[in-house]
Amino acid sequence: PHAQSKQSLDDWQQSIRHLSLLFLILSQILMYCSFGEQVLQGGWDVDHAMYSTPWYTYSQKYKKHLALVIMRAQRPVEITVGHYYSLSLQSCELIIQNIYFFSMFLNQINNKSKSAALE
Repeated sequence: PHAQSKQSLDDWQQSIRHLSLLFLILSQILMYCSFGEQVLQGGWDVDHAMYSTPWYTYSQKYKKHLALVIMRAQRPVEITVGHYYSLSLQSCELIIQNIYFFSMFLNQINNKSKSAALE
């Protein structure tokens, strides 16, 4: 009984360590993705702000420059990770889903190996 309670305590401590590590990883991912989301939203704000100016009262040269800025601002400004992931809240959700599915997969493999060892 004593060995079993020690094993249970070790499992509990290991679970706490894993949850702490998971919390740190998820908070880092959320921090980077929320910054990327702010950059993405800021790009759209430039487009709206430029168009909201009284551009029709300015010179033709200024209108051309303003049109170029507006056209460039219509393409999203984004921070990417390895040209695969755009840092945004949507990609954060996708990353968290993948982490969850992968952890469930590893948990299932671990449970199968434990049950095979008991047989």
